[in-house]
Amino acid sequence: MIKSTIGAIESLVVAQDFQAWKSRDEMSVQHVYTGYFLGLGMDPRPKVRKRVLEAIKKVLANPPANPTALHPAADGTAAICFNTVQAQFGPVKKKAKEVTVNNGKAVHSLQLLKTVASAITWPKASMRDLVELLLKLSSESYDDIVRLAALEVFQVIFGQASAEMNKERLREVLDVFFHLKLCLQCRWSYQTNLPKRTINFFLVGLQLLLPATTHMLKSTPMTV
Repeated sequence: MIKSTIGAIESLVVAQDFQAWKSRDEMSVQHVYTGYFLGLGMDPRPKVRKRVLEAIKKVLANPPANPTALHPAADGTAAICFNTVQAQFGPVKKKAKEVTVNNGKAVHSLQLLKTVASAITWPKASMRDLVELLLKLSSESYDDIVRLAALEVFQVIFGQASAEMNKERLREVLDVFFHLKLCLQCRWSYQTNLPKRTINFFLVGLQLLLPATTHMLKSTPMTV
């Protein structure tokens, strides 16, 4: 029953025009989308959560006609998802190892983030914050489930740049790594205590995801 309800609301939300998304009314489509879909994006019930994530992705991937061609809810959704993940893994967690498979809500927040990142172009203004957070969660301070979930979000981000072959988009992401002093020659001097094994593992994955990275770096000056 609830899956049918999600489907019906999804169809109604996707059908709304640009002006409807910009409405400030308490019963506007934006409030329904945020309160219902994003609210259920971390539901403990696997089947419900899966259906909601599918709905969120479909909504964001089908923006109404508007001047920018971006979904009017994209930036707001990105901010909500980022803040949700940050809250789940924030300073309240005294010991990172305590965030385990038993803390499903934390992992579900990363799955929600991955879904949103796969449906939109992540806002440039918050790209650095996102990469820094994911790097932290990819470290050996966290268990394998959390690390894998964080790396999957990285895969989505780099996969978009690779598939679209958007040099500017790729440069935005790689700029972050250069600012963090992470380079493809495996030299690491970022101000964290991430083990070298973790960094090497991540760099190998980066090269596999972006086989054209070296060529693009040579032809595109980076901000350092």
